[in-house]
Amino acid sequence: MAMPATRSRGTQATMTFSTKKRSRYHDAMLVVMMVLFVTAGLANAQERSGGTSIVVYSKENGIAPGWRDHSWGDETEVEAWSGAPIEASVGSWGALALASVVGEGEEERSNAVQASDEAEVVIVFQGPEGSSEGGANDWIYLTDGRAVPKLTSRQHVKSLRRPLDLGRVRVYLEDSESGRSSRDFLLSGLSSPQAVKADDSEFLEASFLVAPALESSGMDKFDKIVLKDAKGSGFALRVARLEIRPSDAAAETPREVAEVYSKAEGGSPAISIRSWLPDDANVDDADVEGGPEAVALRSLENFKSRPRCEEYGAPVERSRISDASLKEPSGFAASRRYEGILWTHQDRDTDPYLYAVIASTGEVVSKIYVDTKKYGETDWEDIAVALCPDGSGDHCVWIADSGNVARDRETFYVHVMKEPTLERWGKIEAHQVWTFPYQFPQGFHASEGDQRPWVDVESMMVSPDGSRLWLMEKTVNSNGRGPVTVWQTPVGSGPKDLVSRDDDNILKDVTRRGRDAARENPSFVIQVELANKIHNPTVREHAASLRADAFDPPLSGWARDKYQNELSSFNWNKLRAITGADLHPSGRSFVACTYSGIWEYPLPKPYDLTEIGRPKLLSLTAKLDDAYWQTEAVAYGANGKEIFLASEYYKGHQPIRHFGCRSELEGSLE
Repeated sequence: MAMPATRSRGTQATMTFSTKKRSRYHDAMLVVMMVLFVTAGLANAQERSGGTSIVVYSKENGIAPGWRDHSWGDETEVEAWSGAPIEASVGSWGALALASVVGEGEEERSNAVQASDEAEVVIVFQGPEGSSEGGANDWIYLTDGRAVPKLTSRQHVKSLRRPLDLGRVRVYLEDSESGRSSRDFLLSGLSSPQAVKADDSEFLEASFLVAPALESSGMDKFDKIVLKDAKGSGFALRVARLEIRPSDAAAETPREVAEVYSKAEGGSPAISIRSWLPDDANVDDADVEGGPEAVALRSLENFKSRPRCEEYGAPVERSRISDASLKEPSGFAASRRYEGILWTHQDRDTDPYLYAVIASTGEVVSKIYVDTKKYGETDWEDIAVALCPDGSGDHCVWIADSGNVARDRETFYVHVMKEPTLERWGKIEAHQVWTFPYQFPQGFHASEGDQRPWVDVESMMVSPDGSRLWLMEKTVNSNGRGPVTVWQTPVGSGPKDLVSRDDDNILKDVTRRGRDAARENPSFVIQVELANKIHNPTVREHAASLRADAFDPPLSGWARDKYQNELSSFNWNKLRAITGADLHPSGRSFVACTYSGIWEYPLPKPYDLTEIGRPKLLSLTAKLDDAYWQTEAVAYGANGKEIFLASEYYKGHQPIRHFGCRSELEGSLE
């Protein structure tokens, strides 16, 4: 067996030995073996970006010399050979593990690999053989990661091979000598494309940097690469390649994609224009000369051109929110300023804090106090990111103080502030916030007379240019059917219109002084208008497939009894109310969450909610044995090709779940 190759830039392989006495002959033979290990290892190494790769396993050559199968767990079976992927079936709490060793039998010893700032571990994998049979449309997905077959009377549950839930697999490095393990990662948070169900139709690639993973546990070397069952239900997968290779990737920190454009003419000072733009947006001299509006327009055009995903994969767990005090995330919005950041906030009866969370790791990197306490009790229900209403070209965070569960409010507020700089603890002062008061029309229902309707809103959407916002009612009227009223800001009374005529900074005075300032300036109180009425979506037709014996992993006893005895009579209507929504960058759809499912609604006319198409179910949620059922936070990613969601039900360290776009898999890997 050969020792792993030594990598470039000072990276070395080390070996550890026991203190047992050995004969000189034995030591001499061991030296010879070591030379052979090094020679064979170097022959096996592949060059990449000027460095050396250690190919631990490849389907062409099998397990590399110097590496062995060290998997564990009851019912864990691993078959590895040349010419085919590793076939691994891992039992409850078991693991697929490959270890770097020297010696045989009792003389087997660790052959540790040293940490390198440039190294990354790469895994090329897919779901179990046969898991793509029947196609994606033959499965119902639950937000806890289960895949449930749409059964017919002729199908037998046990004969079906389910796609791999990437949230079931934790990946980490281990050092046998010290007994330490590195920081672990969910496979769903590492894969590229991100977070999809893995069947056997395509190979996916996952990778992570070695040094940060080891440093978090005080390690500087490792000898095992471990893929461990994360949920106690086991998993099956195929591995085509496992490699340690040099990487140019940066450490996991939010990357600011804000750019400042400047231009100097005739020796005059440079004119700086700040705008948040996607990486592929090109801004030329003509845009800069045109001033902030031209730059903002280019940013807007690029953002609105984001394509929609035609078919999503199943939801999988990407990460868990690190801050246990963030118990009830009530809305998500993808940052335009920082790559991979989600803005979120808590529900009613909490202080007005804005949180920045790294979607792939769950780390809360910023907690910012927003000075809106002049309003007393607030009920922040949803959040969005769109251009600021002042034409600056900046992007703003928009927060809807729209909850009315007590049915005692007539005036509501939307707070708007420029996307803040990430800092561990921060504060946004009242004078930095525009506050837009709004009301619903008097006498909307004939029985109300001159009273305003008691509308409880938990969903807000904002047009990318910040010119209009929409509010969607939460209701379970008519046994959950609705109708749901959809409201919008009227033409001429949108946020940009009000800011353009706010010469006296009344809107910021409303933030500073609170309700009194809103009452004193009725011309700045938006009277929203009805845009549409829709019905809450229903999952009854889909729930018919949820046979108790179809779940994998199996249901717990109490939940199995519920499904077996009460599913047909379960009142799904109570779980139909829409609790969160987000508008796609293209304006051609919006995603909505309910307590029973995640839905996407097509819009025949972009940015026009007066016409709304029939919703498409993306996944089911259920209170029965599903910790993710009470979903209130949902958002598209800034690229328009993914969806993030989180539940209020979990009450601490909430999982962030993710839908990846299936079309992104086409041709991604051989």
